[in-house]
Amino acid sequence: LELLIGAPGETPQTARQSIEMARQSEPSCIDISLGVRVYAGTGMPRHMQERMAAGDSHGRWGRTDDNQRLVEAIADGERGAYWDILRRLGSD
Repeated sequence: LELLIGAPGETPQTARQSIEMARQSEPSCIDISLGVRVYAGTGMPRHMQERMAAGDSHGRWGRTDDNQRLVEAIADGERGAYWDILRRLGSD
């Protein structure tokens, strides 16, 4: 079971709910990843643009910290990697 904690819109309460739900499912293994935010003024935005130009599909939705649709989906209970949530919502 894989969890992504700390995506845009995540709160301590929703993180606890996700972890508790994972525990209740009694998986043989749990992998928890922390959401990563990319800040202007660091080398990461340039690196991501280069990766996207090279065809890296994980960066196709760009910034997530100001994506209101993603924030609302997480608040409504959507869980998973941000790019997968957006894929399920039909965002391109």
